[in-house]
Amino acid sequence: MEENLSSIAFFPLQTHDEEEVNSDRRIEFERTSFLEESTGIGYFQILGMKSLFRKLKNFLTPDTKIGRQARKIAKKLPKKIQSELFQIDKRITRQESAGFIPRSADLGYGILTSINPLVTVIIPVFNNWQVTERCLKAIRLCQDSVPFEIIVVDDFSSDETSFELKKLRGIHVLSNLANCGYLMSNNLAAKYSHGKYLMLLNNDTEPITGWLDHSVKVMEQQPTVAIVGSKLLYPNGNVQEAGGQVFSNGNAWNLGRTAQDKFSAEVCSVREVDYCSAAALLVRREFWDSTGGFDERYRPAYYEDTDLCMRAWELGLRVMYQPESVVVHYEGLSNGKSIGGGIKRYQSINKLKFFEKWAHALTSHWEDAGVARLEHLRASKGIIVLIDAQLPSKFRDSGSQRTLKLIENMQELGFHVVLGALDNSTSRFDILELQKKGVEVHFDLDYLISSLKLRKIRLTKFWIIRSNVIAAVLPTVEKYFAEVGVVTDLLDLDYTLDNINNVVRIDTYQLSIVKKSKVTVLVSPFEASLLREKTPGSYLVDLWTEFENRNPVEWTNSSGVVFLGGFRHKPNVEALEWFIDSVLPELRKSGFQQEIRIVGTGLSKGLQKKLQEHSIKYLGFQENLDAVYHASRVCISPLQFGRGLKGKIGEALSYGIPIVGTELSFEGFNLHDKVEVMIENDPKSFAAAIMKVHDDRTLWGNLSLNSREYWARNLAPGTLRERISQLLTS
Repeated sequence: MEENLSSIAFFPLQTHDEEEVNSDRRIEFERTSFLEESTGIGYFQILGMKSLFRKLKNFLTPDTKIGRQARKIAKKLPKKIQSELFQIDKRITRQESAGFIPRSADLGYGILTSINPLVTVIIPVFNNWQVTERCLKAIRLCQDSVPFEIIVVDDFSSDETSFELKKLRGIHVLSNLANCGYLMSNNLAAKYSHGKYLMLLNNDTEPITGWLDHSVKVMEQQPTVAIVGSKLLYPNGNVQEAGGQVFSNGNAWNLGRTAQDKFSAEVCSVREVDYCSAAALLVRREFWDSTGGFDERYRPAYYEDTDLCMRAWELGLRVMYQPESVVVHYEGLSNGKSIGGGIKRYQSINKLKFFEKWAHALTSHWEDAGVARLEHLRASKGIIVLIDAQLPSKFRDSGSQRTLKLIENMQELGFHVVLGALDNSTSRFDILELQKKGVEVHFDLDYLISSLKLRKIRLTKFWIIRSNVIAAVLPTVEKYFAEVGVVTDLLDLDYTLDNINNVVRIDTYQLSIVKKSKVTVLVSPFEASLLREKTPGSYLVDLWTEFENRNPVEWTNSSGVVFLGGFRHKPNVEALEWFIDSVLPELRKSGFQQEIRIVGTGLSKGLQKKLQEHSIKYLGFQENLDAVYHASRVCISPLQFGRGLKGKIGEALSYGIPIVGTELSFEGFNLHDKVEVMIENDPKSFAAAIMKVHDDRTLWGNLSLNSREYWARNLAPGTLRERISQLLTS
């Protein structure tokens, strides 16, 4: 059937094409993006100018006096205008015979495609050549690394489209011998494709670099994903679509149109959606073939993409929105915007067909109550709003890492996490990692509140961390969301101990928080017990973090000592100084010559020099600590002051590496001396403990085994989740 309807041709690249395209990329990269903003010339004005140029071509024919004069004038115009004027048309052969040699640009151009594509880009077109050309030139300027091929489906165009397509090299042109419509054009083209994935692309679009790479990455990393949709923008940069939602009555919404701009938190995180529009839609080829592509009941167009996504969900596969894949969509250039006539009228006709087909499945969808599903899971249990002092980073302090663990567990429990902070100074890498996992990261607390007002019925809990954040945020939360529960997470307790008079003095503001809160969270069990004595009857929970299961350190493959810490934190600096000045001389007297390693950022040049003088190795920042831990036999924690549970202690316990530390280092852990760890406070005993653990294999083995058992009981993955679940559902 396809052979009777269509014929396909490939126009190969020429040897100069790669150099030509790369030159264009260097000079013009991103110039096509948001042309209206950068030039002040509207897109439709540009189309009008091109129309004028086409009319001027009539004066460029070679066999008249006015034609010869027009060519002389044209050669004095800017090269860009010359290129427009001398575009090849059906008169070009007569021009050549008369001695006129067209410029190289007049001969078309190449698009660097692949003979071994991972992706097949399918672009159905019908007339509107200038629109199609803009799309192809935008693809040409993109610098994605994914190998792709392009099939342009010429759906029996009556303008210059057919002729102009023959001038493009590197693309396949599928010429329909009758007007088949959008749906059938995609189905036909898919049969000629070679890619593992199909990118269905409207011709009235302008892809931006990264559109293919980022979409494919989701597919490659998540085998259960069948379809990935791009972030669609209007030419002015506003969000047109960030995925779509289908309500129980069959109504469909393009999500994201309420966002303030294209960088708003609601449209910048990866998430599951009911459907994505086929204006830019990546489909797993295996799924496409198994379902037969677009359902022909929706011919010629509309609702075929929504139906395809519903079939994916019905098969247990997933449809994802990928915000890093960005495509500008000039909505309405292909089929107009009025649903009263033409192809667009099928939008209403096919909605009825869609509802009839999927009525059984739509009963489980949300009712059309004006609330959008801006959550990372379709089956989300609700929204948790977590607000901290600073956006977290896995490379920072234990408090930051604890926040990341809270987020991870909240997501595992099925909740959508909305994250805000008083201080947004964290790396772009950390933010992207959170967004890739579906976390909605906000940078403006005022906008966060206004966004949440639109989703009030979906809010489950506010979780506010640290006293200063509670003071700044809680009044606003109580004003606008009084019906939503709040977890006040103090993290650390601000207190002083008067051991002589046996008196505990706790910060008065923290006490006031506890007295008015339904539930208060702290990190340390010890601090929770102190607070419990001061506020009897209050609901207090100690909640720290958890650590992944690590391969245990082995005696035979390890030697030496390691100290890990961030040296912008004063307690770690003073701990290192105490170790160098007081413990190290005792170690050297005892003949200890094994390597001592210091790991962490922020160490001053003075201390670095001091380490060098004492033959101590400074490793600085290490992204992956596995190698450091497994090379070392003893971990030390010579802390002299500081409060709360220490992240590096918990991490070391997960590796089973014996720890020698001061009593302060293990505060809140309930660890036992000479059972799970070695506890020493004076320099001589500290040095002796290092020597003994390092050289006594039996002692080392017992400490390693016991520390791992402690980790499994108290700090292993899963131990935190159940307690968080209780707090979120209470």
